[in-house]
Amino acid sequence: MGGKTIRYQESWKLVKEVEFIQKRFFLLFKSENSEKRFKERLRIYPFSSSRQEKITLIEKLEEEQKESIIEKIHPEQVKWFNSTFVIPNHHQKLKKILDTSSVNKVIQTIHFKMNRIDQVRDLKRKGDWATSPGLKSAFHHLIVYPPHRPYLAFEAMRKVHQYRAMHFGTQLSPIFFTQALAMVLTKIQRSSDIRILSYMDDLLLLHQNKEIMREQTQTMLRILDAFVWTIAQQNSETEPKQQINFLGWMQDLKRIYLKMIDLKKQELHFQLKRFISLIKRQIRIMIKLFALLIGKLNFLRVQVRQASIYLKLMDSTKTRVLKNKEWRENMILSKEILQELYWWQVVIMRNQGMTLEVRIPEAVMASDAFPQAGERYWNCKRRILQSYMEHGTGNRNIGHITRRIGSHILRTIPLQINLQKAANQSDPHQVRQFYHCIRFSRTKIRLSTHS
Repeated sequence: MGGKTIRYQESWKLVKEVEFIQKRFFLLFKSENSEKRFKERLRIYPFSSSRQEKITLIEKLEEEQKESIIEKIHPEQVKWFNSTFVIPNHHQKLKKILDTSSVNKVIQTIHFKMNRIDQVRDLKRKGDWATSPGLKSAFHHLIVYPPHRPYLAFEAMRKVHQYRAMHFGTQLSPIFFTQALAMVLTKIQRSSDIRILSYMDDLLLLHQNKEIMREQTQTMLRILDAFVWTIAQQNSETEPKQQINFLGWMQDLKRIYLKMIDLKKQELHFQLKRFISLIKRQIRIMIKLFALLIGKLNFLRVQVRQASIYLKLMDSTKTRVLKNKEWRENMILSKEILQELYWWQVVIMRNQGMTLEVRIPEAVMASDAFPQAGERYWNCKRRILQSYMEHGTGNRNIGHITRRIGSHILRTIPLQINLQKAANQSDPHQVRQFYHCIRFSRTKIRLSTHS
C-alpha cells in the first residue's frame, strides 16, 4: 500500500496531476537550523508497555512492513527519534501511534479549514438519498520525500524504522491528503450529478434518486479503486439510505433532522464526568487536554444554538492561561467552570434532535461607497434560491449561477474597481492571495444563513 499511488500514474494523468504525486509528501521547516537543533537533542525513545500491547505492536509492525508503509534503517541514519505507543480506538481495538509533536514544532503552520457539518446542511436537500464510503489507511498512499524520512523514525522492539509512506500525525499530512483527494473528487463531480462532501477519508454522497445514487456510488468506488484507495467496509455505508451517520451525527434526510450518535454522546459524557471530578478535587490538568474538551463541545454548535455562551468562561480561562504557559503545561481550573460543565452534561444526555432548514438570508453588509450593492446582489440571488426551494431538484448548477451573478454585481462597485486598480500595480502572487481572501469571505457570509 505504502506509496502505491505514485505507481498508478496512468490514473493520475486523467486528472492532470501527475506532477503533484511525483513531488511526494515533504516537511516544510520553519528555518534551516531545524536539522541542527534535532541533531543536538537526538535520543532514543524506547517502547515500553504491557505484554498485550507489545504483541499488538509486533503485529502492526509486520503489517506495515509488508505493505511498505515503514522500512528498517540503521540507527546512524536517523535524524530524529519519535516515541511510539499503543492505545485503544473507538472500537476498543489497539492501534499504534507515532508521537510527531516535536516534528510539528519545527515545521511551518499552514492554516487549513476542513469541511464541517455546516457544509452538509448547505449541500443536502429534503428527500435526498445518501451513501458514505470511508477510505482505508488513506494517508499511507502518498510517499514521503526520501531525505525527510529520517525525521519520521522510531525505535521499537530493539529495531529502528522510518516511515516510507505519509504518516497522519504531522500537521501537514491532512493538507497533502485533502489536496490529492480533491483532485479526484473534482474529476468525478464533473462527469456526474451527485453532490460530494469530504472530511479527510470520510465521504458523503447525495442525490434525489435512489437508483441513480446506488449506480453512481458503485461507479465512484471503481474510480477510487483505480487510484488505489480502498474502502473500509466496517465504517462505510455504500447502500443508499435516508438515515445515515456522518461526522458523528445521525442525519435523517427525509425530515432534514439531525442528532448526535450514541457513541459520540457516551464519549463526551465520560469526558465531562472526568473533568468535573478533577476540578472538584482541584487536581492539575494539562492545558492541551482542556483545549481538546472545548473543541469537542464546540462540535455541538450545530445542535446547540447557545453553545458559544456556555463556552465563554472556559474559552477565556484557556486564553488567559496560555499567555504565561505552554500547551503541554498543567493548570488548576477554577470551580466556577463547573456551572458550564454541568449545563453541558444535561444538554448532551438529553441529545435533543434538531431540524435543519435552508433559510434565505434577510440581510447583507454593504459599503458606504455603494450602499445599493447589497440590495442588488441579494435580490438576484433571492429569486434563484426561492426557485431552488420551490422545485427541490432544480438546476444543479445553482451554486455556479449565484457565484456568477454575485461576481458581476461586485465588479460594478466603485470600491471593487479601485481595489482592482491597486491590485494591477502589485505583485501577481500577492494579487492571487488577496482575491482568494475576498472570495472566501463572501462565500462564508453567504453560507452562514441559519443564525
